[in-house]
Amino acid sequence: MSFLKKFQPKKIITCTNCGKRFQFPVKPGKTLNVTCPKCRSSYRVSFVNPVVELLKGRMTWRDLGPAEKKRMVIFSLIFLVCLGLIVSSLSRPIKPTTSQGIERAI
Repeated sequence: MSFLKKFQPKKIITCTNCGKRFQFPVKPGKTLNVTCPKCRSSYRVSFVNPVVELLKGRMTWRDLGPAEKKRMVIFSLIFLVCLGLIVSSLSRPIKPTTSQGIERAI
């Protein structure tokens, strides 16, 4: 076994027919046909990034599951907050004003 194949990420699923758990390699952006080694049931497993698919127009908001929708909303909010912080840090600083009742000691 090569060194790189040993550390390749793997996905584990449970067969719905026999209950056997088996693993297969993760291939981002690909669709794999995997077969249960015990009962020979075949499954189609897709490794798509929902953000990329939404941006390319191959997926709609309705196609996402509730967990994916929640992750997308949280990611969007965090992104907007970070963007706001970056933009506000680049703007000109506010000049401090002295109040009229307080005199400065020089």
